[in-house]
Amino acid sequence: MKFKSFIIADRGWNLTCFLASVFSICAMIVFTSGNVIAQRLAILTPDERSSSQAVAELIKDALSDRFRIEDLDLVRTAAETVKIESPYNLSVSDARAVGAVVGAPYIILIKTGELRRTSADVEEYYEAFAAVYIVHSSSGSLIDWKLFSVTGASPELARTSLDAEPKSIANHIAESIAANEMNARSKVTINRFPPMPKSASKDPDALKPPMPYRRIRPDYAPTANLYSVRATVEIEVDIDAEGRIVNTEIVRWAGFGLDECVIETVRKMNWRPATIGNRTLPMRVLLRYNFVKIDKDEDR
Repeated sequence: MKFKSFIIADRGWNLTCFLASVFSICAMIVFTSGNVIAQRLAILTPDERSSSQAVAELIKDALSDRFRIEDLDLVRTAAETVKIESPYNLSVSDARAVGAVVGAPYIILIKTGELRRTSADVEEYYEAFAAVYIVHSSSGSLIDWKLFSVTGASPELARTSLDAEPKSIANHIAESIAANEMNARSKVTINRFPPMPKSASKDPDALKPPMPYRRIRPDYAPTANLYSVRATVEIEVDIDAEGRIVNTEIVRWAGFGLDECVIETVRKMNWRPATIGNRTLPMRVLLRYNFVKIDKDEDR
């Protein structure tokens, strides 16, 4: 069989150039796909519940065609070398430390539980849930958090229903990681302001930190309230010389909607900029918010 060469006159391409372009595109697709499949992932169940480990195994199987999943037992053993009190409420530095020992670009934290519930329609039923934290190892940031929840007439039925969720969980994890990789390519580097020095001075002309004109307490997120979450959220805020918020960054995350509540609250506040004498200047300040459910839920 003979092929005739031809020229696309308006483009100035001949068949050879055209085919070379097609092969280049195909190679790019294969290379990109290979990167996705070769991307390493560590799945961790710090609560050591058997249900968490079972869900983790199912998620591992569901993701195995898209990622290289590290051995779950080895990941757990490595993570235990980093002494962390609240593994689901990590500072970014602690998350980076865990990421360094498990050796994967992303860490998936899984937390499961079963709860007795009541409603106006049903006197008693049970909920089984899986909270999924997707952490970027090198930055320590929580790039996504999602709650998967099912119900049943008994704890056993609810747990059985939860075992059917890993495919949905796996798809969500893959989509979140893909979105984070894409955003990272277009992310603009932000020049952070200098932090407030730790040492304070009583000199009236000394450096004074940024201060809100009126402090606002963040709401206790409805999801956090429903699951009686106790956590601390820390946020760094860059405030310019005019008192405007230029950037915020969560440096201790909690999930359950609490991080978003803190960001929203901080941005609602009007700020007095940092000063030294009569001069204002840009500065970064660290804010800490503690969340705890005060009222006792008798159904728990």
